[in-house]
Amino acid sequence: MFWLIKLNPIEFVHGMREPLLISFPTATSEAGLPKVFEALDAFDVSTHITAFVVSFGYPFNLDGGALYMTMAVVFCAQAAGVHKSVDEQIVMLLLLMVSSKGIAGVRSSTVGAGTMILGGCSYSIDGRMY
Repeated sequence: MFWLIKLNPIEFVHGMREPLLISFPTATSEAGLPKVFEALDAFDVSTHITAFVVSFGYPFNLDGGALYMTMAVVFCAQAAGVHKSVDEQIVMLLLLMVSSKGIAGVRSSTVGAGTMILGGCSYSIDGRMY
C-alpha cells in the first residue's frame, strides 16, 4: 500500500504518533480524532477527502465493543444454563453493533450497554431468565 501512495511507513507512523499516543491511554480512538485531522492535513490530504472518509468510516470501524458484549452475553447465558440458538445470537450481535455506535467514545461503557442488552434479550440482571 505504501509503495502505491509513495509514502514511507516509518514517516507515516511518526506523523500519526500524536493521535496514537492520545488514543491508547484514553482507551478510545475518538479522543484522538481532532489530531487525526491535523496529521492528515500535514500529509497534504485534501480536507474534502479527510472530512468524508474519517468522519464516515471512523464510527463504523469500532465493533470491538459489540463483539465483546456479544461474547459476554453468550457466556452469561451459558453460565445460567440457557442456550441461545444461532439466530438469536446473530440478532443479539446486530443489536449490540447498533448500540455500540453510541458508546464508542465513553470508556468502559460496554458494561452498561451489555447490561441493557441482557435485559432486552430476556435476561434479568440477577441471572434468572424470564
